[in-house]
Amino acid sequence: MSLAWLSNGFYRACEWITTLAYLNFLWAVFTLAGGIVFGLFPATIAMYGYIRMLLQKKSPPPLFSYFWKTWKQAFVRGNLLFAIFAGAGCIIGLNLLTMQQLEGPLHTISLVGTTIASILFVIAFVYIFPVYVHYDLSLKASIYVAVFLPFSHPLTLIISVAGFLAIALLFFILPPMLPFFAASCTAFVIMTGSMFAFRGVRTVNGS
Repeated sequence: MSLAWLSNGFYRACEWITTLAYLNFLWAVFTLAGGIVFGLFPATIAMYGYIRMLLQKKSPPPLFSYFWKTWKQAFVRGNLLFAIFAGAGCIIGLNLLTMQQLEGPLHTISLVGTTIASILFVIAFVYIFPVYVHYDLSLKASIYVAVFLPFSHPLTLIISVAGFLAIALLFFILPPMLPFFAASCTAFVIMTGSMFAFRGVRTVNGS
């Protein structure tokens, strides 16, 4: 019985490792297929969508066909999302440059405002992909939910931070694994933490 359990566990672990490596490969290929700039967000959306299905223990379709189909479907909206984040990042960058010319209270106010905006920007960027693939929302609503997700469900943030630290330690010990698992492992950690929050919302809503 114990040997069967170990054998099954080993098989599942190998299956996850293989899937994450293939996901990472497809993410890189489809990002490059879009010229990096236009391929990044659609490829990332496809990667998160597939990981979501795995975490929900659904029977996923063939990985390549799913990735190709989702990448095409998300191309326009994904790049609109990219444009929003790129624009917000540019505004924050300009504020940082302008802030250097200010003195006194104006500098302090600008520093506080830019710091808060930067933190919210990072949070939104981290959680926008789980929210995008889990909910059928407008881009504006998706960003709003992504910003407030870790605040409404702190466990999501705790799991993500712990996962990031574990991944960082793993890649520090085994640097050659970085190009094969960096994107997919990061997405797996973020999606896992986010699923706890999504289940909490479903429970509260009674659905």
